[in-house]
Amino acid sequence: MSFRELRLSRVARIKLGKMLQTEPASGADIEADYLRAAHVQPNGLILDLGDDQRMWFGPKELLDHDLRADDVVIVEGGAGYGRSALIRTPRPGWGFQNSIVRVRPKPGIADGAFLDYVLQARLFDGSIPLVCSTATIPHFTAEKVAAFPVPVPPLSEQQAIADFLGRETAKIDALIEKQTALIERLRERRDSVWSRLYQAVESDEVPVRRMVSSLVDGPFGSSLTSAHYSEAGVRVIRLGNIGINEFRDEDQAFVSEAYGHQLSAHSALPGDVVMAGLGDERMPLGRAAVVPSGLGSAIVKADCYRLRPIPGVLASYLAWALSAPPVRPQALDLSREQPAHG
Repeated sequence: MSFRELRLSRVARIKLGKMLQTEPASGADIEADYLRAAHVQPNGLILDLGDDQRMWFGPKELLDHDLRADDVVIVEGGAGYGRSALIRTPRPGWGFQNSIVRVRPKPGIADGAFLDYVLQARLFDGSIPLVCSTATIPHFTAEKVAAFPVPVPPLSEQQAIADFLGRETAKIDALIEKQTALIERLRERRDSVWSRLYQAVESDEVPVRRMVSSLVDGPFGSSLTSAHYSEAGVRVIRLGNIGINEFRDEDQAFVSEAYGHQLSAHSALPGDVVMAGLGDERMPLGRAAVVPSGLGSAIVKADCYRLRPIPGVLASYLAWALSAPPVRPQALDLSREQPAHG
């Protein structure tokens, strides 16, 4: 099924938000809550940030920057540019900042939910990134939004399509929620089995420093920044590479051979163990993995540790033991136990 395409400005009124104003310009100015880019998240989600940030509007400005049900808001620039979300219920007394472009459907012509689904699809298929392509930070400006083409079937069909997508999305979201809960239960079961097995090992505990010939952490942030990365050369092992007793190879980054040589004190060899010095509930602090063979020359990044097992200590066992739930919380103590670099 094909529909005619029109510029968004033909079917909606486009408005850029107000520049941040932290002080009143006159006694008539009003301090109000405001929507900004951080509120608008992927998949049409609007977060309640709960931080009570407010800015000043003139009385007419606040009227011009109101947020009504069926409005669509789009992130104008930065890392989340092009994200959109539907305002489902009005936000009386709110305005919006210039990090947001508001799209207000023209009555009888366009449906906000339909336009939001179109914009999300166009962000996913690359159409929005294509019109925002630039050598600097990309922006989906109000002018670009106004000129952006969208399909425009009759209003009744727009609403039917949006209703169908809303029902199907709700079903998918419910399945995702169930799967997420199942995954969490499986993680808890895994950690419980892991803890029992670890505690069942009949062996005296020894400090990590007695099991390794050297232990180093990554270089300070100023020694390795985005400017140092290159297309190939020495592999950089980052937090994303360190799974729970699993080396994850998807996140690949490199520095030049010459710069990698300068950071050779932070090198990692196949058979070394790398451990995460930062983490969260999904990827916890202290998780560890064995550096695989075939990785080539490598160094560890900041917030990662490299441990080199002594002869007689199996690297896979060391990674398993460090990743065990009872041991992970002790990871921060490693910085106080470091033997000499080697």
